[in-house]
Amino acid sequence: MTVGKPFSEFQVEWDYDLTIPDYIALYNVESGAPKLLKSMSTNNGRVVSAIVSLRSGYSGTVAICSINVPDFGKQFEFTERYCYFSEVHVHEPDLQPLGEDACDIPPSILNIDPFRGGLIVNWNNLNNYDFFDLEITTSDGQVSIIEGIKGQSYEVQGVREGETYTFRVKGFKEPWPAFFSGCSTDYSASVDEKVPDGLGYQPPRLSESSHLSAVAPYSTHMSVFVIGDDGIPRTSFWNERLWSMWYVMMWYNGMAQTTFHPEAPIESVAVNQNRIMVFAVDENQSMRVSQLRPTSIPAGIWNDISMEMVFPKICHIGVTSRSANYIDIFVVGNDGQLYIAWSENASAGRAFWNGWRSMGGPLFPPGAPVAALSRSPQRMNVAAVGQDGIVKLRWWNGYWDNWEDLHGARFLPGSHLSFVARSADHMDLFGIDENGQLQNNHWHGGWSGWQVLPSPPLPLTPGASLSAVSRKLEHVEVFYMDQHKHLWSTWFYDGWKGAFQVPSNGYLPEFHPHVSTISRNNRQMDVFGINAEQNNDRVWSTWFSGGKGDWSKTFFPV
Repeated sequence: MTVGKPFSEFQVEWDYDLTIPDYIALYNVESGAPKLLKSMSTNNGRVVSAIVSLRSGYSGTVAICSINVPDFGKQFEFTERYCYFSEVHVHEPDLQPLGEDACDIPPSILNIDPFRGGLIVNWNNLNNYDFFDLEITTSDGQVSIIEGIKGQSYEVQGVREGETYTFRVKGFKEPWPAFFSGCSTDYSASVDEKVPDGLGYQPPRLSESSHLSAVAPYSTHMSVFVIGDDGIPRTSFWNERLWSMWYVMMWYNGMAQTTFHPEAPIESVAVNQNRIMVFAVDENQSMRVSQLRPTSIPAGIWNDISMEMVFPKICHIGVTSRSANYIDIFVVGNDGQLYIAWSENASAGRAFWNGWRSMGGPLFPPGAPVAALSRSPQRMNVAAVGQDGIVKLRWWNGYWDNWEDLHGARFLPGSHLSFVARSADHMDLFGIDENGQLQNNHWHGGWSGWQVLPSPPLPLTPGASLSAVSRKLEHVEVFYMDQHKHLWSTWFYDGWKGAFQVPSNGYLPEFHPHVSTISRNNRQMDVFGINAEQNNDRVWSTWFSGGKGDWSKTFFPV
């Protein structure tokens, strides 16, 4: 087990010259790229100090930078010419306990209280420890560590009903310049607690109007995101062997940051192997983004990136990652115009969000689904169904070209579309037209025109959700639900091969409309849907493995 190094808090003060900037940003420039420590509004010059934390043994430079930007929701670019640099040296403390009685009173767990969504772990602090680490071990040996807790309790989110957990609390003392170290490991307390039936955390309850999003940042990991009927966003991840518990993505430092409408769409994208971004519009009609590492417990931080825009409460989001540093998001605003915002430095977790900009041109139903695709760092496409039922499309190749209508098929305004690239210069666009036919239009130097693809005998639901994936070059599959709520697929490899119902040797679920599909490598696909049966309305999944040559023929709950 690793324990965080001791740290100390310092007050940084500054003066203003003739010009008072909008914001102040403090950076650690010890080595490599500057690291943002804290940023804040100057409040017209009334803010003249800030508290920052630096690790023991730190020796480097802290930069105090003046920033003028139009919105505080953005992160700040480091510009050396607007900064004042100050050298800082933090004394490395003596890590020996001060005396034999220094750890006479170790921290110990007092009680564990169940609440809706998890457990509250409470412990004593009779020896006046400054901060704590909490180690959580499940019955199958999975270990999670929460470091640097300042307080005597912690809300553990997403516990499984009927599971047994072991909690270890470790106390640290830091009366500067001395630091207690021996207390932490030798005097840990351990308590087993079985989550009582009915009081533990349940998987999210979902409905016909619920949405889901799945993402695979690398071949042995998948994450699924939903907003439950209670308006709480949750996630579960698969890490090569099994699915995790469902984690609540709501509370941070014991407080709910925001609330969401139960029918709010949620969208996710993998920036790289170590970072996922999740987007949704909250009840206040603000655009929110949450960042998390694939295998970490989500912190529940939802940053507001509305930048003065007000969004439809039920707002679909198109998102694409054209490189490890750039994320582009698209939405249809309340005025029916398509808007874009993009971030920089996304891979480092310090995304700089540019302001929302209208893309002009045609109008769409407010909050309508938007399909976005990036085939390379310099190529993007975005498409949506206009008020006239015609698919409208724009493409970017270093600059945005004009809007283009894809005639030849008519869709209900606000229909779902799905983009996929089968190679760097070959892409497909799918939708279900107003007659319930599965339509495809592919681009390979030019658009082919719409063609009706094989689908189930009965017409499909016009405009319904569908999800396309390409697991290898020139291979495409698109998934959708038939009118009996069963999962179907139509696939292409050297020609369209027909439609088939995704097989099962046993239980065959009925699904609500929304479907999400991912490919983790060129042999595997995973498909996710929301079970439509009473008292079983949760996320279910099945998978295809080319290495084994077939579908799993099993549907199982996540």
